[in-house]
Amino acid sequence: MNSTLIQSILQKNNIDPASTVTPFSSGQINAVYDVAGTFVLKVEKSLDVVGHQSEILSLARAAGAKVPVVVDAGTIDGVGYLLMTKISGRLLSQVWLGFDAAQKQSAMEQLAQQLKILHGVSFDGYAIPRPLAFDSWKDALCAYTDFSGVDVGGLDDRTRENFLTLREFYASHEYLLEDAGRPVLVHNDVHFDNVLYENGVITGIIDFDFARQAPKDYELWHILDFFQSPKYFVDKEAASLWENFALTNELGVLRSSYPEPFAVPDLASRIRLYVTEDILSTLKSGATGKFNEKVGAYFGGEWLESVLFG
Repeated sequence: MNSTLIQSILQKNNIDPASTVTPFSSGQINAVYDVAGTFVLKVEKSLDVVGHQSEILSLARAAGAKVPVVVDAGTIDGVGYLLMTKISGRLLSQVWLGFDAAQKQSAMEQLAQQLKILHGVSFDGYAIPRPLAFDSWKDALCAYTDFSGVDVGGLDDRTRENFLTLREFYASHEYLLEDAGRPVLVHNDVHFDNVLYENGVITGIIDFDFARQAPKDYELWHILDFFQSPKYFVDKEAASLWENFALTNELGVLRSSYPEPFAVPDLASRIRLYVTEDILSTLKSGATGKFNEKVGAYFGGEWLESVLFG
């Protein structure tokens, strides 16, 4: 904990310097702190993310989304930070396994409504990541999806075959990106550790680090990734509870509550294009087992089609 930085932020915002500051265990990329039970302080590794999130949260809140209020954002001694109001509720991942069918359906319907609101915020250009914008969705995604930096000759036979499968699929299907809807605000990290819930109500959507300016259907790839393997997205303390669990019926509720992102020609192939860079990142990080697992899941059969339309 950078106590000097935190004290500077508290002082700047007239918050009692004696306030209790407690780190959240769920802050997996950036350091995130509870400040006196009233505020959330996020210390960002990337300075670009500070202004990006501040702008995004303001736009989302103006549209009616349940997101934190930005109290202050900036840099101190070259370190970026974001100070926000704390939204009440528990992480949806902490309560979901105790829900009955009606509670699950209600939560998914509410989540669909929040996505509709976010997707109501539109932009002039496509950006992955923000703020680097393109006039073409195809140009934006192709610039983001990077097959370089992989030593193909150094891969084992299975991994090499899967890498080539991935690359060949992308090359033969990228034309699908030429048909794109208007760029909108896509959260791009929707999973149950980023949704707050209390007394039957979704109280907030948090963590807009990875927000994009993209077509509405781009939101689906990360949701599908979470639904297939939620164990990779929940807090470490809860991971064992989710080890053998998958969300199978929830996508149907989301689809019926918010059909527009699903109404895209050859949606399954577009999802495969969207997930490609995430799969490549596992290979580049040395996680060949996870890479092969994900290639098998997305490119090794009809799983994606059955989940999307089953």
